[in-house]
Amino acid sequence: MSLSTEQMFRHIVEMQIELNEKTVPGWLDKGLDWDAAILTEVAEAIDSTDWKWWKHTEADLANLRVEAIDLLHFLVSSNLQHAHRLVGYISFDHLLERIVFIYSYAQENHKDCEALGRNYSFLLKGIARESLNRNPGAALSHLFHVFFKLGMDDKSIYQAYITKNLLNHYRQERGYSLAAHGYKKIINGREDNVIFAEAVSLALAFYNKVSSVDGFDIKTLGQDETEGIGKAILANTSFKIHLKTDSPLIERIKELTFNLMDDAVNGGFLLDRFRSVAESGNGGNNLRFVDRNGMLFNGDTLIEWGSK
Repeated sequence: MSLSTEQMFRHIVEMQIELNEKTVPGWLDKGLDWDAAILTEVAEAIDSTDWKWWKHTEADLANLRVEAIDLLHFLVSSNLQHAHRLVGYISFDHLLERIVFIYSYAQENHKDCEALGRNYSFLLKGIARESLNRNPGAALSHLFHVFFKLGMDDKSIYQAYITKNLLNHYRQERGYSLAAHGYKKIINGREDNVIFAEAVSLALAFYNKVSSVDGFDIKTLGQDETEGIGKAILANTSFKIHLKTDSPLIERIKELTFNLMDDAVNGGFLLDRFRSVAESGNGGNNLRFVDRNGMLFNGDTLIEWGSK
């Protein structure tokens, strides 16, 4: 699985539209205050830097990365909203081309940005200023420079974005906003976002290892099929995940990540098994794609690995 910069940003824009629509149906016509959201995130991001001259503080770059990804959510939305205001509809391909150009131009000129001594605070304030001036493209350019200063390229931006975006989806679908629903934010002493980030990383590694099956999708097993999975893994036997063809890559990553997360919540060990596959030197040699009769199959298949 090797994605171009254009493909990665296409996924990002598509996922942002889906998340916004799920959160607020008809969001483009609801007058959402993206400026307020961006200003709030900018303030939180600046607070992660060592800007306070009256006391010594260490920059929290890990948290700055989190805040920068939150800003990317809002700035992509702001650019979509801006395009909608200007022309009355979203010219998706034109907007995508513009975002890729902004990224590439910022990347080409980042050395000049560094030579001018533009620190995190300067760039983050630039995001706020350009957003208030109704120039979301320039604000996005400042954000890309923040990413570059953090050592992030398009691939790491993409992975961090889909991790946070899919976590937002997962929390919504699993009742995060409903306390009575019993959503587990702490799982075996670890926060859900930490485990989820690992699940996304392993899902991406998995599809890198098995790029030859790029047309397959991993779907959640039915209840009758999932019973005993934990015991099967404890017994060091194979476990199975149903695969389906003709699904977009990002959907396959989402379904696999949700499978891994649900299993972790329920005390399973799928994450451990996927970790061993992702970290192994022989990669796809640990995996077999077979049908229910154990024959290699090109349609709906089962993925098996374990003691067999």
